[in-house]
Amino acid sequence: MLMPLKRMLDRVETARNDSDTALFLALLYSGELVLKLAAAALLAAVADDRERNAKRVAQRLVRSDGLGGWVEALTDLLSGPASRYLVRESIADRNSLTEKHGRDSRQFEAVSLLAEALEVVGARASPIGSKIALRQWFIDLVTLRNRTRAHGATGPGTFRKAAPALERSLRLMGSELPLFLRPWGYVYKDLGGRRHLHSRWRPGACLVGPRGSHRRCLR
Repeated sequence: MLMPLKRMLDRVETARNDSDTALFLALLYSGELVLKLAAAALLAAVADDRERNAKRVAQRLVRSDGLGGWVEALTDLLSGPASRYLVRESIADRNSLTEKHGRDSRQFEAVSLLAEALEVVGARASPIGSKIALRQWFIDLVTLRNRTRAHGATGPGTFRKAAPALERSLRLMGSELPLFLRPWGYVYKDLGGRRHLHSRWRPGACLVGPRGSHRRCLR
């Protein structure tokens, strides 16, 4: 599992020993991390173009004041103007989120479990047919977050009932989403403006510059 997700789920285990409310909120924070990692990863795969779509989406994320802005950016990256400039290697990652999957798939199970959690807290989930696209998971996550944290009070008893389905859904996303099964690297910029690849990430992680101008991999 991707290191940031693993560490976030370790935090979930700590919250489990605290209270039902703490556990549910830790799970929500994990869901937010899944959304933001997915959006950031696809944004990193947008090649430079005349309309500067990558910069436009990045500015939207920086200025976003809620998860809704991240879902809008993800939608742009999956099916909007920015999606036309995804590098070839990321097309399969986009398709894994936009193609519809049947009832016997892990993708369908992840969305169904999240819908189950929504029903427990009294929120209306999007209709689920015989097939569904995994992108729906992110939309429903925002609905769940808004229902339990932004609007109205939700009691510990409701959190306790909703947590199992939410946790199973999150673990499926973290372990099965193709985007998170790729090698990842962490880049940071020093005070002099130079970029560095964090050496603690697993071997095989590669970075590709704009339009494939350079490539660097961990050995």
